[in-house]
Amino acid sequence: MKKKIFICGNSFSQGMFVDRSKMKDSLDYDNVKICYNRPYAKFIEDAIDVETVMLARPVAGNYMTCKQVEYAIEQKADLVIMNFSTVRHFDFTMEGKRLQTVPKLENFIYAEKTFAPNFVNPTGSTDEEQVINCLRFPNIHVYALSSNKEYLPILRYIHRCTDYYLRIDQERLMVLGLFKRLRETNTKFIVVDLIGAESDLSKIKTPGAISDTNVMNVIKVEPYITIPPGFSKKYPNPTDDFHFNEEGQRVVAEMLLPTIKTLLKI
Repeated sequence: MKKKIFICGNSFSQGMFVDRSKMKDSLDYDNVKICYNRPYAKFIEDAIDVETVMLARPVAGNYMTCKQVEYAIEQKADLVIMNFSTVRHFDFTMEGKRLQTVPKLENFIYAEKTFAPNFVNPTGSTDEEQVINCLRFPNIHVYALSSNKEYLPILRYIHRCTDYYLRIDQERLMVLGLFKRLRETNTKFIVVDLIGAESDLSKIKTPGAISDTNVMNVIKVEPYITIPPGFSKKYPNPTDDFHFNEEGQRVVAEMLLPTIKTLLKI
């Protein structure tokens, strides 16, 4: 039986990038086109005899990633590869829906209509069970100006009540707790940083810059593999200056393979 590697994280692990050519302006996300590169997971499958299970979802935040990893642990993963993100992601229950118990990955909405259309929840849960949305708000005006009016209450809350230093510390403690759980269950894992290291927090002066700080900038863990500075510029998508291209995905797979082989004894 092939060993199973679970891939957890967001668009960087999933291979998504955006085509902005039809957007009327930088905030016109109603007309963004979602595209997909072949993810690093498939290049890993090409190289070694393993099966990969994709749990990553575009715009997933660190809490959703933690729930993906929790699910992978429950599924007795042979190895978990995870990437984390900035703290400009927010998890909230959709209006009119409420959880019936402590949330699980089954409760997360995978088919978010702007950045993750047509996604299927990998747990097989029904639409009724999916009540938690995780979205990255790069600019609070994006959704306010779009047709997604159901997000306006959360936008108002974010604008009025968010302190990103508080969020960084909350998510630091959350992710450290996840690493403890992985070790307690003897689940092998690799953290792959697909954003790149940010500067020292003491040098960051604006709330916007703080909100875009990679949470891994304030956490130490091994095994840890990070892309080098300028990676997205070296492997650019023609219509997306944020995500790297398919060749970059292949290079990430090459970066991961030595550690994967060591951990799985391949």
